[in-house]
Amino acid sequence: MNIVDKLLKTVKHAQLWHALVENQVNYRQMIFKKKGAAEAFERTLSEAAVKYGWRVHAYVIMGNHFHLAVELT
Repeated sequence: MNIVDKLLKTVKHAQLWHALVENQVNYRQMIFKKKGAAEAFERTLSEAAVKYGWRVHAYVIMGNHFHLAVELT
């Protein structure tokens, strides 16, 4: 199951949603360390928002996780 499917399963009855998604990494490894990783995540988030009708109010990408504030429209 990909991350978008997991998010949709979680928010299917919500209107406004804050997510702290801690990715399953060993020893709190940095998942956005490689050049371009955060930008790829931003592109994917944008594509998902358009595809599923989300309104992204805010997000922050940390080294080993991210936060989202999303409204379903």
